[in-house]
Amino acid sequence: MAFVQTRPIFIHHPVVTQTDIPATANTSRDGTGTITTIYTADSASNGSLVETIKFVATGTTSAGLINLFRKAGGAGTWKFIGQLAVAAATPSATVAAAEAFVTGLDMPLRLNANDTLGAAPTQANAFSALVLGGPLTNSDS
Repeated sequence: MAFVQTRPIFIHHPVVTQTDIPATANTSRDGTGTITTIYTADSASNGSLVETIKFVATGTTSAGLINLFRKAGGAGTWKFIGQLAVAAATPSATVAAAEAFVTGLDMPLRLNANDTLGAAPTQANAFSALVLGGPLTNSDS
């Protein structure tokens, strides 16, 4: 008899991870060039769920994009999954640094065990990536 799940799968312990992305421009969407890993899914069989991704510039930005990538099982090549627009900004005491959020139909993002997410700015802008996610658990298993 097949196992029937009777309770929902949910994030067991939500965690915000922070990763610095260097100011290295990478305009390619083919998975080559400098791509920084910003999140690695749990190695358990249920994988992980990412609820929010926020990028905050750590200095002055020129208008550009942040390309997002996914690597299945943490091995092989990066696969392009989307991009975010980043506005030009010069932070000061009265001007906020540029920010970009992954929102809409793209979130939450379900990752299989050991999948990794990566990011690469298309301009030489440095960012801090904040990812809210965690391993999935099922109280039936």
